[in-house]
Amino acid sequence: MLTPKEAFKVGFLSRCVEDGLSLEQTHARVKQAMDMLQKRAGVTDTLLSVPGKALDLAKPVMGAGLNWGIPLALAAPPIVGGIAGYSLGKMGDVDDTDVDEIKKRELIEAYKRYADAMQQAKMVRDYQTKRKQTGRVFL
Repeated sequence: MLTPKEAFKVGFLSRCVEDGLSLEQTHARVKQAMDMLQKRAGVTDTLLSVPGKALDLAKPVMGAGLNWGIPLALAAPPIVGGIAGYSLGKMGDVDDTDVDEIKKRELIEAYKRYADAMQQAKMVRDYQTKRKQTGRVFL
């Protein structure tokens, strides 16, 4: 069984043989691959060093944040809770104009219900009088 590194070497060399490269051309391709890996490693090292540099820059800010951050973190929940409670209380608050408008709507709906009930009662009375037997015999 080959390790991944050995498998890569065998694959690389077999590809060079398939391409019909001579020994010098194979060495040139290996050198080219090594240069590419070194460039990629340089970029990777630079990218990996960025968080460390950012952390170095952030240390003074974090130190100042600890001086102000802990008191703010302790004071924030009551402040935020108070603001949220006050806002929710104001949202549910109803003024006099809203109450009058609600009363008018409820009165209109009650009148409509009464009118519908009276219309149905009239229809029932009309139907009953039409269907009422008079006692006459029609021949």
